[in-house]
Amino acid sequence: MKEVEIFFKNLFLKWILFRGHRKPGTGFVNLLPGNKVVAIRLNRIGDALVVTPFLHLLKEGTGCKITVIADKNNHFVFKNNPDVDEVIVFEKGKKGTKELLKRINSGGYKCLIDLHDDVSVTVSYIIAHSKVADIIGLRKNNNALYTHTVEKPDPVTHHVIERLLALLAVFKNDKGETPEVVKAHRMKETPQKAEEQQTENGFLREELPYLSGGEIRVRFFPSEKSKETAARKFAEMGFGEFETPQSIQGDKKAGRRFLVGVNISAGSKARFWGVERYKQLLQFLAERKIESLLFCSVADLELAREIAGDERAGELQANLATDLDLAGKVAVERRAKELRANLATDSDLAKETAVDDLAENLQANLQSEKESENLTPKIPREARTQIYVTTDFGEFCEALARVNLLFTPDTATVHLASVNDIPVFGLYVKYNTQDMIWYPYNTRYETIVTTNPTLENVGFNEVIEKFEPFLEQELNRSQHSVSTD
Repeated sequence: MKEVEIFFKNLFLKWILFRGHRKPGTGFVNLLPGNKVVAIRLNRIGDALVVTPFLHLLKEGTGCKITVIADKNNHFVFKNNPDVDEVIVFEKGKKGTKELLKRINSGGYKCLIDLHDDVSVTVSYIIAHSKVADIIGLRKNNNALYTHTVEKPDPVTHHVIERLLALLAVFKNDKGETPEVVKAHRMKETPQKAEEQQTENGFLREELPYLSGGEIRVRFFPSEKSKETAARKFAEMGFGEFETPQSIQGDKKAGRRFLVGVNISAGSKARFWGVERYKQLLQFLAERKIESLLFCSVADLELAREIAGDERAGELQANLATDLDLAGKVAVERRAKELRANLATDSDLAKETAVDDLAENLQANLQSEKESENLTPKIPREARTQIYVTTDFGEFCEALARVNLLFTPDTATVHLASVNDIPVFGLYVKYNTQDMIWYPYNTRYETIVTTNPTLENVGFNEVIEKFEPFLEQELNRSQHSVSTD
């Protein structure tokens, strides 16, 4: 069935290219302050995050007004972004496409920019039926739709962010300057220069020029409400005293604990590492007296609870932080009673007492909304691994900003970590492709990369062999002293 679908998609694309063929433009696209441009990037969260450096440099370099066309899966990435003046959420289907084309064709846009690294049939159809004068995109199989193209930097040796930044070579601002594509930075020590060649249909960069300094970074802007919520939840979970990476300036303060965020959720089940391996990872951290915090999607909450295992009191506290409405609090109280009943025969008196103590704290919280807002419970040592789950993307980003190191199999989460310069240890599936992985740009990182379709064959020992020295490096860099209380 998939082969048939691909056949008809390719056939439809050929029809689109035939009907939407455009005459190649000449020279640069000149953008003056206030000129309106529309850029399109559909699909997933990570796809939206990696275009934000391009949007920033285009805005900064030309002063244009930017409208972004996104879809229901990623439009929130552009919310609150000062580089984006308007976000249009594309509704798939005949009606949604018709309405989108009406907005594009009546919007007075100077140009339309395709920010997709690969050919999209949906986007090709939209471009073919748009009436915007200049259409810009990377060279690929739908070149006939564009007036200006840029040779796509080799995906084997160039990060996806760099490939998109190459599009800036098309533009000139009111001073006749090209936006600062020369600031693209791949953590190289020596600045490099490259010759720019103009061809009959667009621009060719044999190699992007780089400057050191790390100016290029993924951009995302959580709302103040999201920031406040994340801060409150961290305090309620007992992490209020943790040092955030943003607060670490100059001399490091001793006596602060090091917090490792462990994200178990990814865009597909193929990138789930397995319950037992995550349990081993948490045990590895606990043996070194390093605090950890589990992150997961709502869909993976039961997996997270299974991974947390005996860290049940911590789970209760995470639920309290997540469910502030009355129903949520009642559910927490009920769960606490269930756990106390389950532990009635437990010979481990200390663990039973710890859960009892936390249940009493939860009961106290239910008596007063104000008290629950301000209370910072003491979390027992044996319950330190807790679960953070939220449906608020901005809150999730802000929560990640509060860990000292992130362990994750998900590329979107990787990019959110790079927003705040959080070191990342990533598990990557690089199946049936030679393209460079979407590593955290301009951020310290280490990876395990498998060429298999899933993470199933990636063993714990293989991961720890690379994770342990990376962890030690970050501990030493931050000059944290691990809590031993």
